[in-house]
Amino acid sequence: MNFCDPTTYREPNFLSRVLALQSPVGGSGWKLALGIHPKHATTYTEEDWGTFVALLQNPLVVGMSEVGFDFSVPSQRWPDQEALFLRLLGQGTQGRVLILHLRGGAHADTSYAVHKLSRRLLTRQCSPLQRIHLHCYNSDEVQVKAWAIAFPHCYFGFTGLARHFNASQVRGLRAVAADRVVLETDSPHLPPHPGMGDNSPDFLGDVGAIVADLRGLPLADLMRQTVRNGQALYGIFG
Repeated sequence: MNFCDPTTYREPNFLSRVLALQSPVGGSGWKLALGIHPKHATTYTEEDWGTFVALLQNPLVVGMSEVGFDFSVPSQRWPDQEALFLRLLGQGTQGRVLILHLRGGAHADTSYAVHKLSRRLLTRQCSPLQRIHLHCYNSDEVQVKAWAIAFPHCYFGFTGLARHFNASQVRGLRAVAADRVVLETDSPHLPPHPGMGDNSPDFLGDVGAIVADLRGLPLADLMRQTVRNGQALYGIFG
């Protein structure tokens, strides 16, 4: 479960309410990823920060998410996103998965810019063995190779948006090594089918069908592989 809006986890009894949702299967329940989304870089408070730091110490929290850059907002806000990103990295990422939200702006070159900037900062702050999950990946083959070289334990998450990929994005999806592909629903957002209402984790197989088709694989093979990949990335084995 991913929480990147401080207004959510600052609510009273946040953890106890999350724990109440746990439905253990084979002895394992939900794990959490916690962060401050880059769009909140100009609005989060010091109280929010203190709550985040305290919750980060909970053993249920296995990832820092979603963090990174979102250049869809006015450029005047980009420096605040960089400052927040560095502050988040300063909390330490060893032992946690770093789940990156990297979104370009209106100009095509900003898509490359967010990837290059985040890699430059990460190489200064993190071990090359850092486990990274590129959330909602939609860039090209060049960026796939650059991430794989800089961080060999980088995984690429694909959502229902893959249905709408252009040729360059499809080549990027196909360039990802089989053991580095993970599936995401990003629910309640990004429904895999046009005209759907809210998305949910129930549609993970629908996302898998889109990705399997683009990679030219049987759906069952892709689902088995991506389950193994997700377990390896997050260190969760049922």
